[in-house]
Amino acid sequence: MSAQYLRFPPPRWFPFLATASLFLTCATSVTLAFHLKQVSGIPYISDTITTPPESCYFGLFLNIYALLLGISIWNVYTLATDKEPLETVACCVGLTAAFGVAVVANFQETVVFPVHILGAMLALGFASVYIGMRVILSPCYRHLRAVCAIGCAVCFVVCSVTGGIAFTKFK
Repeated sequence: MSAQYLRFPPPRWFPFLATASLFLTCATSVTLAFHLKQVSGIPYISDTITTPPESCYFGLFLNIYALLLGISIWNVYTLATDKEPLETVACCVGLTAAFGVAVVANFQETVVFPVHILGAMLALGFASVYIGMRVILSPCYRHLRAVCAIGCAVCFVVCSVTGGIAFTKFK
């Protein structure tokens, strides 16, 4: 088979592929954890992936998600008509968020907790900033994006604060 038959999907597909892979990641991990009776109730996502085999699937799928997310962010940057300096900064912020996802995937909470939390903070914090920067840089659906950016920032702060409190209480 020659290389001419190997084509990437159109750039507009990558955000959808990334979202689908993230859903598949969480659904597979939680389903396996319930099926193997390793969790009960509604578990924290990091608790469902502490033991094999779900930790293996989670790491694999989350790395795929990080790659698709990075490609999506790079596509947005390359498709921008005017390369403002803020566009380059937004690309770097978004790629840092994608890197944070890869860190979360490769460093389990129970093995290397500080690195896992650092990756989560990179992923969620920089993703919130990236979404806010997209509001500034892109006029399309600005109001909807602003609502999403505010919601994402609020969720990041709430999860960070409540996660920190829970960590100190249940150490």
